[in-house]
Amino acid sequence: MPIGKPFGRKPVEKSSRLYEDRIKNAGKTPVEKASWSSVASLAGFMACLVAAGAFCISSGQVAVGIGLIIFGIVPCLAIIAMANNVVTQFMDGTRGASFPQASAESFGPDAERAFAIANKALSKPELEAAEANRKAESEATKGWYEANRPSFDDVSVTSEDNLRLVGHVLEANPGSGNWLIYAHGLGGGWKNGLGIGRHFAEKGYNLLFVDMRAQGDSAGTVIGGGHLERRDLVQWCRWLAERSGEGSGIVLMGSSLGGAAVLEAAGEKDLPQQVRAVISDSAFADFWNEAIHVMGTMGANGKALPAHPLLDVVRLIFRSRKGGYDIAEPSAVDAVAHAQAPLLFIHGADDQLVAPYNAVRLDEAATAAGIDHELLQVPSAGHCCAAMADPELYYATIFGFLDRP
Repeated sequence: MPIGKPFGRKPVEKSSRLYEDRIKNAGKTPVEKASWSSVASLAGFMACLVAAGAFCISSGQVAVGIGLIIFGIVPCLAIIAMANNVVTQFMDGTRGASFPQASAESFGPDAERAFAIANKALSKPELEAAEANRKAESEATKGWYEANRPSFDDVSVTSEDNLRLVGHVLEANPGSGNWLIYAHGLGGGWKNGLGIGRHFAEKGYNLLFVDMRAQGDSAGTVIGGGHLERRDLVQWCRWLAERSGEGSGIVLMGSSLGGAAVLEAAGEKDLPQQVRAVISDSAFADFWNEAIHVMGTMGANGKALPAHPLLDVVRLIFRSRKGGYDIAEPSAVDAVAHAQAPLLFIHGADDQLVAPYNAVRLDEAATAAGIDHELLQVPSAGHCCAAMADPELYYATIFGFLDRP
């Protein structure tokens, strides 16, 4: 699969085969399957030390015994406390957590800060070029949004688990049957899609931006890792298909967690036939391995931590809570094999949050299953920044993909 722009010019400075191989395999790490071995090892560690401590106490070595018991219990309690804190954040949606690398806006100071954090791995010349494009795109999007703001309508649907989900509709082209549904990522908001929506509106599309469950104005407290959200997106597609009629065409698109969610939705058998393409930007291939990556690079409170056994305890606690689920279950890479529509994978080659190798895994899975798809990796682009880092490349690829015979 070619890396770079399939429609039009190629990257000027980063076109060597060495660079192509580097970005193709960027962030490549062993793919782990979840197991309970770390939890068993932790429990065994604690049991052995407690048993040894009890034996020492019974043998008259009280101080040694108490020390062994404390050494066995305290680290385990600390891990459980940290895991419980992570679970609490995810069980209280983005309302209970802080995501400094995310912004709910498409323009303004908060969006600028998030852009800078997402692109911190770029060189100074790369960042300057990306920033110039971001500024131009942001100014155009702000003007477009202000002009169309009064025309937005709030709508809602009810999820299969009885949550009120909120969306924001703009019929930018009332006579058109073409629609974009946009799903934002973790810690973001529906306005993240305004820049993308502007370009789609200029191509004759109407727009539906959704607030993901447990975020924005939508109800819920549990973030679903893209797995719970997949059914919400199917619900939105069905609602829009009924509203727009049989002859309509829907493009389902998402970024980051939203990108993983649209890919999982693509694999659902009851996805309406009006959905003619699914586009993911910066999606993780599966939630479990993304959690391992984030824990090893960002950790808790910005400090990198060993993923195991902390994540394994998180998994155990999370699935035991009301409304919880197995965090090893969400898997876009499994869903793409059953996709009901053509897929376009887009990923920034310098993404530090969701490694570019996730896009390679998705591409390989779709290829193995014979699914109609394309892959684009955008040079000099951080997490969810490809559209601003190189808008010409980004939108030429998208609309080239959608306009195929």
